[in-house]
Amino acid sequence: MGDLPSAVHRRALEVVAQAYVTREPLLRAVLGDEDTNMVFSWLRQLPYIEATPEGLHPHDAVRATLEADLRWRDPERYDDVRARISLAGLQTVRGATERDALLRVAEWMFLFRDQGGPEDLYNYRTHPHIEETPLRPEDVPDVLHMAEQAEGPASAAAVAHWVRRQPEAFRVHRHAGSSAPASFMAILRLDAPLPKDRAEDPVIAAVWDLVETAAPLRPGEHLGIRRFAVQPGGHQQPSPLMELTSRRTVSDEMRTHGRAVTFTVFENADRWGRYLAAAGMPEVAAVDIDGRQQHIFGRDWRRQTVEQ
Repeated sequence: MGDLPSAVHRRALEVVAQAYVTREPLLRAVLGDEDTNMVFSWLRQLPYIEATPEGLHPHDAVRATLEADLRWRDPERYDDVRARISLAGLQTVRGATERDALLRVAEWMFLFRDQGGPEDLYNYRTHPHIEETPLRPEDVPDVLHMAEQAEGPASAAAVAHWVRRQPEAFRVHRHAGSSAPASFMAILRLDAPLPKDRAEDPVIAAVWDLVETAAPLRPGEHLGIRRFAVQPGGHQQPSPLMELTSRRTVSDEMRTHGRAVTFTVFENADRWGRYLAAAGMPEVAAVDIDGRQQHIFGRDWRRQTVEQ
């Protein structure tokens, strides 16, 4: 690689090594140097940096070498660069359009790629063969059928309740060229426990019991819960469909104001529990529905903000 012109140039390489893609605003946010544009131009002409429509990508071998070297040489600096990139990514997601938010989240998730295993399918790009859309009235029969096939009739009844109550909470995934739903998810926003909700959905009843006992909501606050994540066959196994569900969930957490508590529900707790625990969302309850355990994971944002 040769000699580096200055310490600023070295720090710029440290950013490139950790970020999925580097654009000038990211360098500015992390380095805070007035000559960021000069350093970006220098990076762009390096033989082991590829300039793409997304931004700058280092060669994989160079990325791995730079990252490993910094982690060995200066672990505190490594963590600081990582945290700064994470915060910059948070602001980028918050400033993105609805259309671009999922891609910006995918770039942010790249920071945590070492937490996965060889079976993970995350590729940190959009999936052009899958479309995410709001729920349409004609989707409802397919959505209910998928819920019953994957989780049983009681779960389908809960889906039907929330389709009536909060249709805007649902997102549907479709394969390119097809109008039929391939999977769906729902992120509910709740600010008061209603008897009808408790009666129709045992998971929500358990969530409200937890909140009212441990951390009651204050005026102006609400809770969010990623209640459903349903895909036919291989239910809740890693897939592009589940990846988009994860992206939408993270995006919602980053972009929503006034959320006091977050919950997410997984039937496949063995597969997802360790990831959620590492992210500060331990399991807080489990509910039996049609003989299947629905595991509830949660965190209180009043104890630690999204930025922290």
